[in-house]
Amino acid sequence: MARAEKAVTDESPPASLNRDWIVIALMGLVAGLTSALVLFASPWGIGVGYDSYFYLSAAQTLSDGIGLGRIHASGAFIPLTHFPPLYPTSITLVTQLSGSPSADAARWLQALLAGLLPVSVGLAAARSHGRWVGLAGAVYVAASPVLFARHLWAMSESVFYLVLVANWLALAAFTRRPSIRLAGVGGALAGLGYLTRYAGVSIVGMWALVWLLLPHNQGRSRWITLAAFALACSLAVLPWVVRNQLLDQALTNRSLVFHPPTLDQFKEAGRALASWLPVSQLPLWLRLGAVLIVGGGLSTIPLLAWRDESRGEHRAVFGWPAIIPLAFAGAYLAMLLLSLTLFDASTPLDSRILSPIYLALVVSALFTLPTLVAATSRRLRLALAGAGLLVFFVFANATYVLAADGRADGLGFNSRAWRRSPTVAAVRELPSDILIYSNESFPVSFHTGRPVFSVPERLDPVQSSERPDWEQAVAEMHVRLAQTEGVLVLIHPNELRVEMPPIETLTMGLVPLMEANDGTIYISRDSHQPSSG
Repeated sequence: MARAEKAVTDESPPASLNRDWIVIALMGLVAGLTSALVLFASPWGIGVGYDSYFYLSAAQTLSDGIGLGRIHASGAFIPLTHFPPLYPTSITLVTQLSGSPSADAARWLQALLAGLLPVSVGLAAARSHGRWVGLAGAVYVAASPVLFARHLWAMSESVFYLVLVANWLALAAFTRRPSIRLAGVGGALAGLGYLTRYAGVSIVGMWALVWLLLPHNQGRSRWITLAAFALACSLAVLPWVVRNQLLDQALTNRSLVFHPPTLDQFKEAGRALASWLPVSQLPLWLRLGAVLIVGGGLSTIPLLAWRDESRGEHRAVFGWPAIIPLAFAGAYLAMLLLSLTLFDASTPLDSRILSPIYLALVVSALFTLPTLVAATSRRLRLALAGAGLLVFFVFANATYVLAADGRADGLGFNSRAWRRSPTVAAVRELPSDILIYSNESFPVSFHTGRPVFSVPERLDPVQSSERPDWEQAVAEMHVRLAQTEGVLVLIHPNELRVEMPPIETLTMGLVPLMEANDGTIYISRDSHQPSSG
């Protein structure tokens, strides 16, 4: 009997293995709940904005075998160059597997990626600080409204986050034991970052910065690993760069023009940072101050410890896993300022654009806080645990509010207002062959499936300058509308975007054909009223 009991005991799995499976199962539960919450929040469809329209159009044309781009209202195919290819290609893959349209495929893709992100961050933290720290990191990332919000829209950040985590893991492994193989893997992953978002060039900057600072990466092998990284990165991005150059005589469809960031853009960045603390009852300046103090403190501690270690004063306390995300945050911020100054003045410094910095700070904190907490007294650890729970509930509540709002009203072009727009409904009833211009050509085309020309813009938002030919372009629009008995559809005509011409110029020689609470359809004064479809 004793022998039998001993045999059973010997065959029982170790307690640590049981705990591993418990944590893995809990991480799977976190991933499933996060994915389900994205689906819960998007019954109207995934959030679609202006950039999303290009992604979804490119995914659909690629799925249809036409190529990566979009069909212009004139019927011409316009190749995608302004945005990189990895995200629309991912949507196409889901489209091919599911047989669903690109917008539906994007919704399922976003739900999947929303579940993968907390697990990937959690597993990364678990490797250094144990399973329970990893689980806490996964829960925090899943509850974070800043990151969750990005998965409610058909935008490339969701893929970019995972590519970032993969780069951080590869670079951390490289700092432990530099090798040609890891350098090649890192180069390929950095290339994927660029192919996801052009801002991913900052990942290359992160690798370069850490490579230069590594004290043990010396001698000839230092340059061999650099060559391996550069070769792998070039092989990943060169085909896309060459394609764009051949099609558009430009690498990314952007021109070099000097336009430094404005004070309003820095104010927008301040509001975005303040939104990282989702407590609207507190004044903006207080939330911004709290974010800067906490984020700055958690960033400074590992940097100071690394500085001391690099001087040989004492051994590493936090290590490279805490430093690497901060190196990325610095490279990304520098890239943003450079882009705003020289390439794209329209880049908003909002929470979406700054969210990779948020993720970098979160991951760095996951490698910093456990060491700090372990060095404190038991009473202080309990107080910090209570503060952590409070932060979790605040964040989880804000995330649920985002999901509930999305479920109630929809997001972007898939909002309740667009789906139930009387102006859009009237456009659907117009004759199928009528010429249509609109100040909101993308959402009108998105909901009607009809070709819609964009109203000529007065200002170029990318270069922050007035277009020299905008008046001629508006005059040509009026001629086409008169000759073809076309229509001008102005959504919220009294609230035109700043880059649009004055409404008096747009509607000169036109009369209202239909007026609704969200827009007006105009026709040339000399035209006959078109019959409905």
